Amino acid sequence: MCEFTFNQLGTYNGWWSQGYRHGHGTYRVAGSLYEGEWKAGRQEGHGTMAYSNGALYVGEWHKGLRHGHGKYTDANGTVYDGDWLLNRKHGRGQLLYTNGSVFMGEFEADEMTGLGSLKLHSGLEYTGSFRHSKFEGTGNLRMVNGKIYQGDWREGLREGQGKLIYPDGSFYDGAWKQNKVS
Repeated sequence: MCEFTFNQLGTYNGWWSQGYRHGHGTYRVAGSLYEGEWKAGRQEGHGTMAYSNGALYVGEWHKGLRHGHGKYTDANGTVYDGDWLLNRKHGRGQLLYTNGSVFMGEFEADEMTGLGSLKLHSGLEYTGSFRHSKFEGTGNLRMVNGKIYQGDWREGLREGQGKLIYPDGSFYDGAWKQNKVS
């Protein structure tokens, strides 16, 4: 184990093997700090990165990228706890916003894509399919005013067949186009 300062590229304190950071070590650079496992000079395995902007990641790494399961808290306090693939949210996870809104479900390339549920701090709740972080496919929306929409969505709008149920039990069941009865 030794400490090495790279010319203006930070300081590493930890294990080395064949000229590479390898094993457990700590690396400080430009106000950021990584502590965890290394393999052949890159973060590999479990580690914690405190970024200079105030963000924090605790979890799995692969070839220097967030990869596997991990928890990321951004500088504003929004928290993602879930699966990562090559530095992007990918797989199952939970996203908790600072205003209390929460998404639980599937991610692909950093976007809500697949099945999930979104509960907004306003009280609005959606359960169903997402694509590119918008309602897409089939889903149910519970509105704050007591109305419930069950049906098809396209790019975040009611589009296709759907049923709108009013708080008094009456309903409309039919076609929708761009969020309006057609």
